[in-house]
Amino acid sequence: DGKKITTDEEIRTFLLKQSLTLTIRNPIFGVGMGNFIHAEDGLAKSSGMLHGAAHETHNMYTQVSSELGIPALLMYVAIIVVTWRLLTKVERHWAPLHPHRLQIEQLAFWLKASCVAFAAAGTFLSVGYSDLLPVLAAVAAGFESAAAGEVRVAARVQPPRPTTPVRRFIKRRPAFAPLPARS
Repeated sequence: DGKKITTDEEIRTFLLKQSLTLTIRNPIFGVGMGNFIHAEDGLAKSSGMLHGAAHETHNMYTQVSSELGIPALLMYVAIIVVTWRLLTKVERHWAPLHPHRLQIEQLAFWLKASCVAFAAAGTFLSVGYSDLLPVLAAVAAGFESAAAGEVRVAARVQPPRPTTPVRRFIKRRPAFAPLPARS
């Protein structure tokens, strides 16, 4: 429309619209990994501008959708959701059964907070191809597996049962009872 884009907000809004347009035009495979800048330049020139913004999308969701397509975006979001669900499973299922419940609940909380921070910050950053999400997902999966394993091991460790008839008749002192007085 002939208006010069100058402010950061205008540039980000323009890039968001451009990335959505490229997603709609290339919904299955996108424009190719790392090709947003070039595709956006061509799109800007075709609409009468001298050149494109020469920036990344500044949004990891539209970065993935415009460069890799909608199926890749769905998988990307699915990884975030699965990571969240694993941490929720630890929080609700494994932590109450774990010998160190408080520590497990705290770690699950902070990992979920990291997941939220990543998902929210991603709307302003082009971090779609960084190692942040795979690392967070791997830590969550390892944490869930370790918590489940520790609960299973703790459940197997039971006080020994009497094996002979003689042991059944030995009177056991409760763990909280005081020791008998020595004379």
